[in-house]
Amino acid sequence: MASISTHTLFIPIFLSLVAISQARILNRDKPDPDLMFCANLAINLQQCLALNDFPFCNGTKSLLQQCTDGYLSDLSKCKVSIIKEVLKYRLDIYSLSDQVLCKDHLYRKFVNDVGCWRLAKAELGSLSGLVQGLLTKDGCKVAKINVDVIIGFGYNYPGCPAKLETYLKPIFKKTACAGS
Repeated sequence: MASISTHTLFIPIFLSLVAISQARILNRDKPDPDLMFCANLAINLQQCLALNDFPFCNGTKSLLQQCTDGYLSDLSKCKVSIIKEVLKYRLDIYSLSDQVLCKDHLYRKFVNDVGCWRLAKAELGSLSGLVQGLLTKDGCKVAKINVDVIIGFGYNYPGCPAKLETYLKPIFKKTACAGS
């Protein structure tokens, strides 16, 4: 769990460092503004996930979706295609999470089970990093095992495994690893 989640948290910071390194290599005073803009957008989207401490749907939108909606217009301004693709994928996974969480008020089952929700949220961060073309078949096998391990950790909380399975399995089926 830690290695995939840590990898997901590391991506925005890595992008910022790439922009700064690129500027030094090319003897520029400042990093590429397009790369920095995209890196900052990645950091902001990651903060949306970090702020999502409790599952809650306001009408049909979760707090995560409300936060990320504020960055949708910024996505079109990101000129670095691979980063834009990764961010679009992340937004799609967050939106899918929103649909699963708000449908049938699943979020209510997590509200009184903070430990279980933290497991779900950690795995959502991992799933949002499963971008098409960036994973090997073995990477997808590891991701599938990771989902099962998270569900297994849920046995520390009564009723948690069923909640995690209801939440995570439909999201995993829509990732780039769905066929593995």
